[in-house]
Amino acid sequence: MDSPVLKTTSHVVIATLSIGMLLLTEANPRVLLYAHLLVLPMTMTTAWYIVAKRQLNRVALFESASRQPGLHDRGKPYRNEKTREKASLAGYYGIIATVMFMLGIVLLLGRGADFLAADVLIPELAFATGIAVLFWIDDLATKQIIIDPKKDMGTNLGYNTPALNFMLAAIFLGGLAVLAASFVQVLISDNPELLTWLDWFIFISLTVLKLIFQINRDIRSESGGFAALSKR
Repeated sequence: MDSPVLKTTSHVVIATLSIGMLLLTEANPRVLLYAHLLVLPMTMTTAWYIVAKRQLNRVALFESASRQPGLHDRGKPYRNEKTREKASLAGYYGIIATVMFMLGIVLLLGRGADFLAADVLIPELAFATGIAVLFWIDDLATKQIIIDPKKDMGTNLGYNTPALNFMLAAIFLGGLAVLAASFVQVLISDNPELLTWLDWFIFISLTVLKLIFQINRDIRSESGGFAALSKR
């Protein structure tokens, strides 16, 4: 799927489908936040797998669902603050786990601890995993995974960090929303229902940021999959 129009359509359809599933099941919108988090290790692992196979001169299963970086794509890997070494796959797992913890803190401060009960958390995570698979399939179908065969593993993983950055930005905005709403509660009233919109606020912030980036990347993309590039 190389057409920007088809890619944009895929993103919108998947986003609409996931929201529709949420509304039909009357699940809490934080399920979609979990899904956006759970797809991150799927995407990073897929990128790692493709690069590892290429380093062994073998064809990876999902290689045709990736593309080389275009003129506007930049590999921006996370680095160890002390050694300045590029983060490994295990390092990104640790970063994603930290982001999950940060989201939990924001939700805890804004909504209370009810969502941490086992009979609530486990079904929501199971539902979120199914939606995350849909997001991952969309990434493969629209070639969101970027791999440069001339670069090392750390740089290639760095090409695939934007979704993680957007999750951090959305959580940061959610944290600001909690602080602002808490300030309003102090000034106006102690209304426990004031933050019922927090889950939707973080999700909408994340979705808007991610869709804008994906559509912009699809339009500006000038590279196809490995199969097409190997013939040049």
